Amino acid sequence: MITSDPIQTIDMLLSSRGVKDYHMDFFTMLLLDHEQITPANRGWYFLVSSNLPSGLEIISETHALRVGTAQPSTLQEFTGQMLVKLPEGATLDRLDFIRIIPKSV
Repeated sequence: MITSDPIQTIDMLLSSRGVKDYHMDFFTMLLLDHEQITPANRGWYFLVSSNLPSGLEIISETHALRVGTAQPSTLQEFTGQMLVKLPEGATLDRLDFIRIIPKSV
């Protein structure tokens, strides 16, 4: 994991945005192919998976991540629909996120 307590980090981030009423859960994206698209759902997804393969790409409506030789050093946030591209030869079978769905806007 990027941080020892991602839930506290996410709570502080949402509070700073004025988001106080939300549903938080754990979301696992199973990677069944080398390129995969999630449904377009409202909400935020905070990546908590570690040991990501070099070349992995995650692209959402608001953020794009391409993993290099070093792992991401900060909590990565994605919004809405995501496209995930696995590099050739990668053995990653899932990505884990903390999902936030606001109850009111």
